[in-house]
Amino acid sequence: MKQFFQSKFFYIVTVAALLCCIVPTVFYQMGATFILRDAVTGLLTPMQKLFNYTAEAMDGFAAYFYRFDELVEENNQLREEVAELRAQIYENTEREEMYAWMAGFLEMNPPMPTATESMGDLATTVRLPVTREIRRSMPESSAPPPVSMMPVS
Repeated sequence: MKQFFQSKFFYIVTVAALLCCIVPTVFYQMGATFILRDAVTGLLTPMQKLFNYTAEAMDGFAAYFYRFDELVEENNQLREEVAELRAQIYENTEREEMYAWMAGFLEMNPPMPTATESMGDLATTVRLPVTREIRRSMPESSAPPPVSMMPVS
């Protein structure tokens, strides 16, 4: 214990403690407490900001581990959703390829859907090309086609 009281550390701590007691008392007696207040504020403000930033970082870090189970569950749900969407893309690609093959096989252009067709109403008709053999077998007539009459209701 004798070595502690004779060490440089003890002398430095003792001098710092005396200064912390004597200096404020002298400033108070002189009526200049604002100097001490400004000095302490100037020294402690950077440390206060450092402690605030450290506390916010630790809070965010702890929140990540606190919500870890929720994040894992959300990640699994997103993976399932991505898998379903990929399956839908694959099915739609398969349908488009089959439709293109059928259109090429039947030698026709695929009809473009219209707004009413997407509502369930068939608005377009598919026209198959008439070959020359069918045209030759059909008699030519110069008369116009008959006018259809719609019944009056």
